Amino acid sequence: MSGAIPIPLNDLASRAKSALHKERHIYIYGDSDEQSTQAAQILRGEGFVEV
Repeated sequence: MSGAIPIPLNDLASRAKSALHKERHIYIYGDSDEQSTQAAQILRGEGFVEV
């Protein structure tokens, strides 16, 4: 996928803050629905709106 950035869940909060704009649309692809949901919750908790 164009523009995709693979980020391990453990590093998601810190790397997302430095690599992504909080206003952009963010699509999450995880190994499972549970992992994708967890990633979305982490990003929303960091102030990302369009997750």
